[in-house]
Amino acid sequence: MIFSGKYWKHVFVFFIGGILLLGIIYFAQPVLKMINKQINFNGGAKNKVIPKRLNGFYKVDRVIDGDTVVVKNLMEKGGSSTIAGMYESYKLRLIGINTPETVDPRKTVQCFGLEASKKAHDLLDGATIRIESDISQDVVDKYGRYLEYVYLENPANSILSRSSSSLSVAVATSSSEFFFNRYMIEQGYAYEYTYSVPYLYQKDFKKEEKLARKRKIGLWSDAACANGQLLK
Repeated sequence: MIFSGKYWKHVFVFFIGGILLLGIIYFAQPVLKMINKQINFNGGAKNKVIPKRLNGFYKVDRVIDGDTVVVKNLMEKGGSSTIAGMYESYKLRLIGINTPETVDPRKTVQCFGLEASKKAHDLLDGATIRIESDISQDVVDKYGRYLEYVYLENPANSILSRSSSSLSVAVATSSSEFFFNRYMIEQGYAYEYTYSVPYLYQKDFKKEEKLARKRKIGLWSDAACANGQLLK
């Protein structure tokens, strides 16, 4: 069978067209995947509660350890003060600090962890605090805990007044507030801790840890961890 030139011309056109089609499909895959991902995200967002940043005044409901607390709204759900027990609560992980472990069932209690936890209880149990998020950090960590700075109201009327000599650094720019995160590092109850990216007070916290180490206070004391293991 003899094929005409017109036949071979059609074959050539189909061949080139097939190659072009395969090329388009190959190079379009990343774009299609991105579009599909965006569609799935937008569709899923309808049923997913996206947490908002927490800022403002809250009541400490429970202290878990030296760097984790649970707080509740000062106003009950619906704005009503007549419905008892209807508070919204939030678990907070304090930004920039890490205290020795005391509650993780996978780990033994680390040295100076109980002291750090006790200090947090002394200062925060039942207290009204102001919490502040940091836009350089995620709203919540992988465990769903809100990442926050904690400030205590009116330190002159609290337990802090009993040890005012230690307040010089941790008192915020406003004389009516006390910066709890910084205090824990300054007094040797916590380490400076950066989870992934630098946070607002990272330089200050690193400086305070260095000074606490030099002063050998808290967990940096020679006797603090004589029979235990340091956190890091």
